[in-house]
Amino acid sequence: MSADGVDAARCPWQVHVFPGVPDPDEPGATVTVAAIQASHAMLVGSSARGLLEALFGEEGRPLEVDGLAPPAGTTHPVAATTHGIARLAIWPVVALGGLVRAHPEARRRRQDPLPGTVSADPAPDRTPVVQTNRRVIRILRPDLSALAGRSWTVTALGLTAVSLAMERYYRERGEDVPSEYAAVPVALGESAAGLGVNRVAGGLVPLHVEIPEPAQRAATIADSLARERARVDSAESIDAMHRTGAAPYPVFRRVSRALARALASGAVPGVATALSSVNCGADVRWSVPWGHLKFIAGVQALVPRVDFMHTFARAGDAFAVTVLAPARDDNRPNRDIDRYVELLDQGFAEVSAAVGRAGAGRR
Repeated sequence: MSADGVDAARCPWQVHVFPGVPDPDEPGATVTVAAIQASHAMLVGSSARGLLEALFGEEGRPLEVDGLAPPAGTTHPVAATTHGIARLAIWPVVALGGLVRAHPEARRRRQDPLPGTVSADPAPDRTPVVQTNRRVIRILRPDLSALAGRSWTVTALGLTAVSLAMERYYRERGEDVPSEYAAVPVALGESAAGLGVNRVAGGLVPLHVEIPEPAQRAATIADSLARERARVDSAESIDAMHRTGAAPYPVFRRVSRALARALASGAVPGVATALSSVNCGADVRWSVPWGHLKFIAGVQALVPRVDFMHTFARAGDAFAVTVLAPARDDNRPNRDIDRYVELLDQGFAEVSAAVGRAGAGRR
C-alpha cells in the first residue's frame, strides 16, 4: 500500500480490511485491521477524526470534519472571468513585491532553513543509486503514563525521543545524523482559510543533538517547536503561501526546480526525519459489529528519501507510534528498522523518566 499511492482523480480514498491478524496483546487471539488510504489532497490529520467517526462511530452521528468550510456558492461566470483576468494582471506585481521583500532577509540569513521547506534531497554524486518503492513499517506503543499532567506536548516529547534514537542509531554505524532538522507539519489557523481544507504547512525543528541531558533537550526542542509553529502560522508566512498559489504552474515549476537544486547543493538544509501527530481526542467510542477499538496507527508520507518517518496517533488512552522506512536496498544495505525502533522505545522511556524527575515542564 505504501508503495502504491491512491490517485485523487480516480479514487481519493480506500479502505482495506485485513481479518485474522495475530493480536499483539493476547497470544492465540486475532484482530481485524482496517487500513484507510487517502490522498493528502482530501485528508490531513485534523480531518482524520471525522472520517474515523463516520466509519466506526455511533450510528446516526453526523459527519463533522475539523477545518471543513461550508460549501462555496456557485460563482457567476462573468464574475469569475473578470476575477481571473484581474488576477492574471496583478499577480506578477504581488509576487515580485514578495520576492523583493524576501531577498534582503534571505541574504542576511543565508544558512537558515528555508521557511516551509520539508525536503531531503541528498547532495548529488556519481554513485549509482538503486531506487526502490518498497517500504517497511513498524508500530510501537510506548507507555506515556509517567507523563500524565505534563505541560509539554506529546509532539515535543516525541521529537526528543526521536532525537535520542537517531543520534544513537547513526553513532552505532559510525555516521553523523544526516541533518539536524526534523520536518513537522503545522496546522494553520483561520487566517489561512483561503488555502482550502488542507491547511497545513511544513515546519523545520532542530533535533538539538548537542544537548546531552534528555530533560534539557526536551525543553529546548519544545521551545524550538513553539517558535516554529508561530513562525509558520504568521501573517507573513501565510501571505507567502497565497503568493505561491497565485503563480501560474510554469513559474511555480521553475521555482520548485531551483529550490530542489539549492537543497541538493546544500545551500539550504534538508531534514533528517519527519514527524506528524494526530490526536483523535479523549472521548473515543469507536467499534465495529465484532469488537471495539484497540488502538489506531497511521503513516503520513511527508517527505521522500529520509531513513525514518514517524506518525504519532492517539485515541482515548491508546497511543501508537508508526515508523516508516525504505526497505533495505543496495544503496543502504545496513538500514535496520528493527534496531532503530528498539532505540526509539528506549528513547521514550528515557524521556519519560527524565521529564518525570524534572517536573511537568514550563510549557
